[in-house]
Amino acid sequence: MSGEVLITEHDLLTGQVRHELVKNMIIMSGRNLIRDRLFIQPPTGPGPLGFLGVGDNGTSTNPSQTGLLGEIGHCSMLTWDVATDFQVTIRFWIGSWANGRTLQEAGLCTRERIYYTRAVFSPKVKTAANAFKFEWTVFFGV
Repeated sequence: MSGEVLITEHDLLTGQVRHELVKNMIIMSGRNLIRDRLFIQPPTGPGPLGFLGVGDNGTSTNPSQTGLLGEIGHCSMLTWDVATDFQVTIRFWIGSWANGRTLQEAGLCTRERIYYTRAVFSPKVKTAANAFKFEWTVFFGV
């Protein structure tokens, strides 16, 4: 499995749109989450993925991490769709709760904030004059 996140910034004053596409890493807690879902019948523990956490730490991702390094908040999934047999895309909008913060990391997580993935990207300052959409695509390869 692999994934990537497309970050789209909409400038609400000028109408300008900027994009950044970054790869993510499935971190240790995500690997354990997959293991538990595949091999524990019936599954126990945290609920399904459906949340996006964002943070302000731009430190590179490594496989042993278990979450964001500077989490500032999280939001619920807006929409999701299955584009092909081997991928799913989940969309999130970052609300005004993040205004005044510089975003540099994000990850997919459960309601209990058990993280599946983590991605680091160029600094993005959230203000009342912009909106950020995160589109996270997970690929299931053979």
